[in-house]
Amino acid sequence: MEVVFLDCRTLEVLDFGFASDDFNIIIDCVVPQVSSFKVNKINLNVEVGDYLVIKNSPINYIGIITSLDVEDNAHVTDIKTKDFISILDIKIKLTNYSGNLIYYLGNLIKNQYVNNADAMQNLPYLTVETLGSINGALTFEEDTVSSISSVVSTLNKAYSIGVHYELIYAFGAFAGIKLYVKPCTMGLRLKHNSSSITDLVITENNTQGINKITFVPKTSNTSYRNTISYYLLTNGTVTTSSTSNYRYKTVVGTTKLYGDNDYNSLLTTAKTEMMSSSFDHSITFKYLTNNKIASLFTDMNVGDFIEFIGPSKTYDTMITKINFKNNLYQPEITLGEYRVSLTEKLKLLSMK
Repeated sequence: MEVVFLDCRTLEVLDFGFASDDFNIIIDCVVPQVSSFKVNKINLNVEVGDYLVIKNSPINYIGIITSLDVEDNAHVTDIKTKDFISILDIKIKLTNYSGNLIYYLGNLIKNQYVNNADAMQNLPYLTVETLGSINGALTFEEDTVSSISSVVSTLNKAYSIGVHYELIYAFGAFAGIKLYVKPCTMGLRLKHNSSSITDLVITENNTQGINKITFVPKTSNTSYRNTISYYLLTNGTVTTSSTSNYRYKTVVGTTKLYGDNDYNSLLTTAKTEMMSSSFDHSITFKYLTNNKIASLFTDMNVGDFIEFIGPSKTYDTMITKINFKNNLYQPEITLGEYRVSLTEKLKLLSMK
């Protein structure tokens, strides 16, 4: 496959080459991943930090180059990249917010890469488009510094808000990159015996996740003194009704203290923590992209929510990883946040 190298400041084409079938492209919203390519060229006019894109490909992937290693004997350059979405790993000071969370997240990104006082940090070709309106509240401890990615993760679980990007073309040339902040796709249903699915492996963490959180006011509270319980239901929603017919048979609960400033975001906290526990499984399968059921990057993408009907159980879950290895027509898809490999487990631990 042909790959094109773009300048990270201007999107000007710097070079091109052909990558062998020994490639690995990983798009993952849970664990930071490195993709790899072997390109049949050794004096590439490209630097670490520039971009790699795949020419004439339906794969929506822009790789930020992290290393270039020349294999002189083979006349090949071994290239490692990270997903463009990793620009959101930048850490910033976070403050409380209540209102349209899609607008809020879009502004966080714009403030860093579109309207930043440091002109060198701005990406002149980047546009951020916010679609829709989802109201909610976020509360942070005083002087909290964390990544925009952590905010995306919270909003993804609590409010089904996602961030995706695409490369924009104009008259056949690379013209820009657009980031979309919008509601995630929901309602898609996949069956394990679909003709497009093979090599299905289901791994579950054999512990019951949290399905009840009780928030108790701190002694110092002056405005809010009530105790509130939230319940995760078997249909994947969260409620304050203890009598719902969809409650789990076995109650696994926890108790947390909250301050006056936390009150408006208790639902956000409850959803984030309990939805994480409900995704504590790993469902992997090979998926033929040439099918009439659901098209990758159009009908389904990383961060989207789906209902997966397994051989003995139905899962309300999330697409967390898409992995193209050695071919572009049958990637491996992972549902859920549980990771099986030791390497990925260690990465998850290092993130906590």
